[in-house]
Amino acid sequence: MAQERRRLLIDPERLQAAAADGLVALGSEESRYLTRVLRLGLGGLFAVVDGAGGLWEARIEGRSQARLQQPLAMPLERQPRPCPELVLAAAVVKRDYEVLLRMAVELGVDQLQPWICDRTAVLGQLRPERWRSIAREAVEQCERLWLPQLPDPSPAAQGWGQASGLRPAPRPCGWPAGRRGAGVRPRRPQQSGRDGSLCASARGSCAPPLRPWPPSPP
Repeated sequence: MAQERRRLLIDPERLQAAAADGLVALGSEESRYLTRVLRLGLGGLFAVVDGAGGLWEARIEGRSQARLQQPLAMPLERQPRPCPELVLAAAVVKRDYEVLLRMAVELGVDQLQPWICDRTAVLGQLRPERWRSIAREAVEQCERLWLPQLPDPSPAAQGWGQASGLRPAPRPCGWPAGRRGAGVRPRRPQQSGRDGSLCASARGSCAPPLRPWPPSPP
């Protein structure tokens, strides 16, 4: 692929259906993106990534289909899964969590775990499906070949119990997040092949409950 093409992420399961003849069925949103946003016409070329390390070139052959230019088993590029993986556990904040998610994907995070903390406050409802859609768009934009994992939000207390060696920062440090700050501390180095994890939270959201002051008399 001499010229870098704009990318479209298509799940491996859908690509498997194209193994025989190379024809890939396009959804309405994908067709709109290719024809209205990228302004590609019949015969236009674009890149296809499967979010699992594979890259192909494809040609538009109709309003709702495209054809891979390489056999499915012979992609233009195949990258192994990142090792060690970088895992970011981030407390859900009141605003701009989608910005955090997009930036984390663009910076190379391999798994983002949203945490619900004791003092978590959000506007409206949690929208994990929208977060996954944003992650997919970020993968296409930053030209990654692996789609980061994004599980459903889970309680922070549960996450601490499962993440051996992960500790919160005792005071705001690392990545600033406006006036509230962020607590970030990497886990200690582990054996080769283990993942690296970070915890990020709004100030105090993962901290132990505050003790009354002054203390009660004995």
